[in-house]
Amino acid sequence: EGIVPSAFGLFLPLLLPDSHEKVRWLTAEEKRYLNLRFRQSGNRSTNGEGDKFSWSLLLNTMLDWKILLGVLMGMVNAAPNAAFSYTMPTIINKLGFKSQNAQLLTIPPYFCGAVSSWLSSRLADRFAWRFPFIVAPMALMLVSFLILLILSANVDAYKGPMYFAIILAQIGIYPLLPGISAWTGNNLPQSWKRSIGIAWLLAAANTACEFPFCSWEYKLMLTSLGFIGTNVFLDDQAPHYVVGYGVSLGIIAMGIIAACSL
Repeated sequence: EGIVPSAFGLFLPLLLPDSHEKVRWLTAEEKRYLNLRFRQSGNRSTNGEGDKFSWSLLLNTMLDWKILLGVLMGMVNAAPNAAFSYTMPTIINKLGFKSQNAQLLTIPPYFCGAVSSWLSSRLADRFAWRFPFIVAPMALMLVSFLILLILSANVDAYKGPMYFAIILAQIGIYPLLPGISAWTGNNLPQSWKRSIGIAWLLAAANTACEFPFCSWEYKLMLTSLGFIGTNVFLDDQAPHYVVGYGVSLGIIAMGIIAACSL
């Protein structure tokens, strides 16, 4: 099921332009506009960077403390996501919905998350300030997971508030990775260090992730990467998942501290 996207991905390096200045379908005025935007935001044009790839650059980038703090923040997006592949079906089932109606109830959390991601990105660009639009969603996640931890001991009695907590969590989760990637990328020189830094940020942060939508073959391959989210929601603790929610809360708190430090 993943062969076609993977095969298509092999051709993307050949299709994607290296910079806006090499795009043929942009007019000279549009390229000038983009250059001015880069300058206004503190970034230089992609022309004349002059830096070259080296193994020392790779090592220095991977050990850069600012990027490592970004990795810790990225884990807040990755690890707690595992909760929803376990809790959402249980809560929707307890609400009394099955089959197609149950599937419809998965829409509101993700719709709210999409709106939250779009709105926070717009506001972060408007104020040219990433920090509050990363910490505030993390705070929402902290509240959400506290609700889930406390109320999951009796899902039958609190299925409504727990469903609300899932929606609240999605509002907090979705803005994080775009904001963290932009914060990290905007503070790195362009070209090689930025390319390595963002790639390392995403790869390292996703070691905390679970892969609920992958086939079982991909899950086996990726288990070594998704070691946190995959292993903290223990079957014998369902539906309370004390360890799962507790670890998620710890990771969220770690992300908030990392963001404040950065």
